[in-house]
Amino acid sequence: MVGTLPPSLAVGMLTVGPKALPDADVKGHLFDVDGTLIDTMPLFFESWIDVCSGFGLSITEQQFYGFAGLPLAEIVRLLHQAAKGCDPPDGFIDRLLAAKKAAHDANEVRLGHPPPIGCVARLARESVAAGLPVCVATSGLRDHVEAHLVRTPIQACGFPFVPTTASIPLARRPPRASPTYSLASSS
Repeated sequence: MVGTLPPSLAVGMLTVGPKALPDADVKGHLFDVDGTLIDTMPLFFESWIDVCSGFGLSITEQQFYGFAGLPLAEIVRLLHQAAKGCDPPDGFIDRLLAAKKAAHDANEVRLGHPPPIGCVARLARESVAAGLPVCVATSGLRDHVEAHLVRTPIQACGFPFVPTTASIPLARRPPRASPTYSLASSS
């Protein structure tokens, strides 16, 4: 499968560290969705910009990408701590996330659905065609991710879904992984 990726990708985009797995040894694929399988990140960033100021918060693009993989409620908590020096009051996170979801939905209607990331989507389709197990995972809202999968040609692959970090209690989550895995985690 690795051989099907564009030759212009850097070596670090094809492997995780110094380890490489021969194509014949691949037993299946777990794809991250947002920013790896589907190009959702610009649309998500825009919805954060749209709502943060109305709640007395701000977010930079660098912060946004640095929060990759964190549950949305945790992002809100961190932004509130940075802006106000304390945890948000009861109900604040739910109100902000409801406003963010509405802003995201409105932006998606206005700007269109996010497209799949071509080389990763191709790898996913080729994996399914080769009979390899394929599934997707996300730290995002399951309903957003499922809608994005349905609205792209990727859904025809029929991926099973792995629980989102938002659906796993904080105390049971594994330590946070580095967000520098995008394409590497897909092979």
